[in-house]
Amino acid sequence: MEFREVLQNRRSVRCFNDQPIERDTLIGIIRDAQHTPSWANSQPWRVYLATGKTLDGIKADHYAASSQGLRGQAEFSTMHREAWDPETRRNMGKWSTQIRGHLGADHADEYGDSQRDLFHAAAIAYLTIPTQSSLWSVFDLGAFSQTLMYSAVARGVSTMSAYETVKYPQIVRKWMDIPETEMVAMGIALGYADDYRINAFVSEREPLDKILTVKD
Repeated sequence: MEFREVLQNRRSVRCFNDQPIERDTLIGIIRDAQHTPSWANSQPWRVYLATGKTLDGIKADHYAASSQGLRGQAEFSTMHREAWDPETRRNMGKWSTQIRGHLGADHADEYGDSQRDLFHAAAIAYLTIPTQSSLWSVFDLGAFSQTLMYSAVARGVSTMSAYETVKYPQIVRKWMDIPETEMVAMGIALGYADDYRINAFVSEREPLDKILTVKD
């Protein structure tokens, strides 16, 4: 698959089927992501890959916590949408309206259920950085995440990076034995896309002239 094709085919998949991912495929995806550049080659990322019974345990605990309405405690700070920059807030509002329109009256159940079930992922790659990190390491981890997702797409594997995966980091830590010296930053769900309505939604991007400034 050509890179431009990979770039254009990547999208957030919110419901995977039950087909497992070969271990060699998963390892290859992570190995590809290691080519990501970082500040002074610091390579701050660590990857904890949950599959099989371990992932089943995480899913069960996550479902129970979510069903009980337990508040999320992500280790990366969050803020209310009203506190975001007006332009980014407008984009998020537009996205919410569009996905609700796409799903119709069943939106709340379909969208919420997929999150509680961690998207029925075949695997989840949990990404960490050291607790002693600068914001540059967060930038590096974002680049690593993107490289990982592009590698997955090139291998026919779909992805979903989401706050939901790290909403309850205590659950992730329990099952993955992540040391306290590392922050649970993000989880990327992996699998093969199910033929499900929610997966047909593709979010829009801003016109290029709104985000690009060129000065000769």
